[in-house]
Amino acid sequence: MRGGKVSVHEGGTHVPLFMRWPAAKWMPHLVKEITAHIDLLPTIMDLCDVEMNDSKPDGVSLKPLLQKTGSWPERTQRYRLVREIKGAAGGSKAKANDASATPWQLYDMTDDPGEAKDIAADHEDIVKQLSAQYDSWFADISSAGLQRFPLPIGHSEQNPVELNAPQSYQDKPLRFASGPGFANDWLTNWNNVKAKVWFEIDVTTAGEYDLELTYACPPADAGSKLRVSIGDQSLEATIITALAPEIPLPHRDADGKTKYRNHEWSTLKLGTLKLKRGPAKLMLEPLSMPGTQVMDLKYLKLTLR
Repeated sequence: MRGGKVSVHEGGTHVPLFMRWPAAKWMPHLVKEITAHIDLLPTIMDLCDVEMNDSKPDGVSLKPLLQKTGSWPERTQRYRLVREIKGAAGGSKAKANDASATPWQLYDMTDDPGEAKDIAADHEDIVKQLSAQYDSWFADISSAGLQRFPLPIGHSEQNPVELNAPQSYQDKPLRFASGPGFANDWLTNWNNVKAKVWFEIDVTTAGEYDLELTYACPPADAGSKLRVSIGDQSLEATIITALAPEIPLPHRDADGKTKYRNHEWSTLKLGTLKLKRGPAKLMLEPLSMPGTQVMDLKYLKLTLR
């Protein structure tokens, strides 16, 4: 298959899915129809006979395919229409009518599963039809604006909670060490004492929370004063030296060019805050910076006592 992770081609989106439910007595079979991750929620709800109330899911239930009964909506089984965004983030920053995108490409996945020949010029009618469907879909899902949900804190099923750098909001000149801020990334270039980092959280259980910082700071930059606050409560700490040797990742760095890295991060206990139930902003604010930067930030951990 053409493409890999972050690609909009088949190799970047085609993944296996195995579903097994002995009590349902499904006959083992291969589903060839196109499905997507957005179909999982309505599928689970349908199999459990739970109504979706007034909400309309983005996907559809896979129940007819699993039970080999009923009809399935057409999802352009034969043709694949793609546009590409060039650069470090690839297709993860794609959007409708993006000026930096390539022209539409069209591939016949029946006769050309490797996507070797772009047939867009020969099938302008199909390109027009599918691109209009894409633009309509994008307008629908973005009509209310794209937003990030607050991070839940206080569930017994996940205690402690790690607030990772890619989940944060940050002022410039802070940036992610590896570029786009993938899940393993961290914040660096914190060289302005006025720059802040914050997390939008939702405290589901009120109580006392222990806070711990996971970070790196070379000896030359040690000594910054940091305030961590939520509402009218705050803690202050001094950032001490925290060496963070790099951990080799040979499985991710076969050619020596990958940006995937990790470190032996250090931790610093900040203290305890008593949090109220509800949404809040957790702020990290430097008070002084004697070196060239405050620190590299990996994550902030909260533990409900």
